[in-house]
Amino acid sequence: MAQKKIILIIDDEAPIRESLKAFFEDEGYLVLTAEDGDRGLDIFSMKNRPGPHGFADAPKRRP
Repeated sequence: MAQKKIILIIDDEAPIRESLKAFFEDEGYLVLTAEDGDRGLDIFSMKNRPGPHGFADAPKRRP
């Protein structure tokens, strides 16, 4: 079974987060959400490590 690709959605409006989450889950993605940039960076940092549940191949730059 192929590993799902991960999307991290960061938005301060819960309805937008939940709508996007539902859409991408329906498309087969594993979706993580955060209500603000600080929480998003926390989630990214926790996931930014090698292994089956990490973002090992994700870009490591911040806008």
